[in-house]
This record gives sequence, C-alpha cells and structure tokens, in this order.
Amino acid sequence: MLDVVLIYLPKPYLNQPDAQAPLGLMYIASALEANGKTVDLKSYASYTDEEAIRDLPAAKLYGITVTSLELLQANRFAKLIKAKYPDAKISIGGPGSINMEFVDYAVIDSICFGDGEYTILDMLDDAENNNLARSYQGKTVTDLDTLPLPARHL
Repeated sequence: MLDVVLIYLPKPYLNQPDAQAPLGLMYIASALEANGKTVDLKSYASYTDEEAIRDLPAAKLYGITVTSLELLQANRFAKLIKAKYPDAKISIGGPGSINMEFVDYAVIDSICFGDGEYTILDMLDDAENNNLARSYQGKTVTDLDTLPLPARHL
C-alpha cells in the first residue's frame, strides 16, 4: 500500500485534457519523496471516472487537487474511491478558494487550505493515526527554490 496517491481529476469537458501538467501535485509529491514516503501521482485528465477508479491503487491517504469549479466532481470521485476502498482517507486542496458549503463531508475527510508541500506530511501522519483533522492551514511557500524539484517522473 502506498502512503499517498495524489489525484488530478478526470476532465472530460476539455478538448485537450492533458495539455497542462499538474505542477502543484508534482511539488507535493517531491516533498513526500524527500521525506521517504511512497507516493504516486495519478493524472486522470483524459480518463473517464470509471477508468480512473479501476486504475487507482490502494493508499493511506488520497489527495485530490480541485478548483472551485471542480468541487462537485471531487465529491463524486471521492464517493467512488470510498466505494472501492471503504477505509480510504481523502483530502482535497488546491489553488483558489474552496466553498465549504459544497464539500460532501460524508466522503471528503479533510481540506488543506493554502500550500500543501509542508502540510502533507502532518496530514499523512494524522491519517495513519486515524486522527485526520477536518481542515489544515498550509504554510505559505514564498520561495520555490526551497522545495525539492517537482517530481516530473511521476
């Protein structure tokens, strides 16, 4: 079982869904790897939900990057994760704001507000101890040169 699987949601509504690499997730993945954690980054942009769920490996924590426009899709995808892995711990985060009114807490366990490169380690530790908080405030990264290079190999 992996420590963390980071997920870039399916984007069936885009003409070129793979045109943009999930750079933010690559930075978070590199922070996990630098700390000896096992991580996979699943860019499901050109997948259907069903194809993505079939491909999804088991993990202690799933991190889904969302924008405000993708929040309802993240809820639906999290429900599919919980159907496959009933004990899954799922956190969402990403650029921009997340309106907590639209978060389905029946399937979303936690939200990371702000940058996740440092916070992801606390979240994983809490998930492993079955003590995942409802929300985390990420420490702002002011200098990208202080982070490991993005995990482009994933």
